[in-house]
Amino acid sequence: MVFLMNENQALIKVEAISCVKELMHSQSISLTQALCEAANREWGGRLYNWATLEKWYYTYRNRGFEGLQAKERKDKGSSRSLTIEQKELLVEYRKNHPNLTVRTLIRHLRKEYPDYNWCKKESSIHRYLHKQHLSKIHLKSQILSPVSKKFETDTPNELWMTDAMHGPSIKSEGERAYRTYLLAFIDDHSRVITGAGFYKAENTESLMDVLYDALTCRGIPQKIYTDQGKVFTCQHLKQVCANLQIHLIHAQPYAPQSKGKIERFFRTVRSDFLQGLQLQNVNSLQDLNRTFHMWLEDQYHSRPHNSLLPETPIERFQKQSQGIRWIKDNQSLKELFLCRKKRKVQRDGTLRIQTKIWEVSSALRGQFVEIRFNPFDLNNIDVYFQGTFHSKATPCNPSINAYKRKKKDQE
Repeated sequence: MVFLMNENQALIKVEAISCVKELMHSQSISLTQALCEAANREWGGRLYNWATLEKWYYTYRNRGFEGLQAKERKDKGSSRSLTIEQKELLVEYRKNHPNLTVRTLIRHLRKEYPDYNWCKKESSIHRYLHKQHLSKIHLKSQILSPVSKKFETDTPNELWMTDAMHGPSIKSEGERAYRTYLLAFIDDHSRVITGAGFYKAENTESLMDVLYDALTCRGIPQKIYTDQGKVFTCQHLKQVCANLQIHLIHAQPYAPQSKGKIERFFRTVRSDFLQGLQLQNVNSLQDLNRTFHMWLEDQYHSRPHNSLLPETPIERFQKQSQGIRWIKDNQSLKELFLCRKKRKVQRDGTLRIQTKIWEVSSALRGQFVEIRFNPFDLNNIDVYFQGTFHSKATPCNPSINAYKRKKKDQE
């Protein structure tokens, strides 16, 4: 007979039995009275009735400490409700069709092998496949997440990693509190944060704003490594990378360990920057970013990291900076990073951009146009029609328009 060596539970039972014996001896009471008294006390954080305690008492007296230990089932790890033939069919089907859900798997088995009772076996099948490491999670981890070994590139800007994390909530005067998001790029070789910032939303516009600053400040990387998030698989990022000859790589699903360096940076932000932020008065997104960039340059980049000793990130980045590819045409880069949106011009010659109304040429009324603009600076909005620049958009002022119409009517 095989025993499950659950000694902690067995020791709790011995403690209860010892208490019963002590009560009988010290108070000169019967076993039944002692059991009832012990049943009012907690053993291992819970109460047991006197009948359970009596069972423990006689088991310990007759079979000793070994008798108090729970027995392991001989058929543990197998299913008693499934026959051997059913188990063999399940394993074979699962290996041949790893993407099928258990419900779909049962439906196929029921159709092909109607002699077996598959009707009430779904929970048993889930447990059995899990025990055999054939559940959907196990199969995904084996197929999509091979063992990721520690790696490091040889030179700066050979590989950048990017990701996002939830930041602190900000409450400005006269405004409702809003959640912030930190987007960052890290150089794999030096651990320098090439670009980072807090934003109100984790979207394409925020990501492109961070990437633009990173490219102008730290040069052009050979590769950018991201996860499969919607913001990191957008068309605009692909276009920018293609134009700048950057190889965009997406991590396999269920493989967070492959982005360990950017995750480690986020952990430092939480434990160092955000903890210290509690001692400062930050009332706006601008204050938050100003404080964050001061911490980034004065502390994070300027102190040695355990994985880089004795160098600091900025020293390691500058050590081999002669091979960095820099931006040569800032104007072309700005145009490449402009946000592009399709809009239909209304009959009154207007269109909407970020909740505001803008006027365009009346010749475009009813037409679909492409607008190109910097989402963080709406002073310059270009309107393109059929792939060619047509005109500039101007803010709509209903009051002036009403005056113009009134003046025209008077004439």
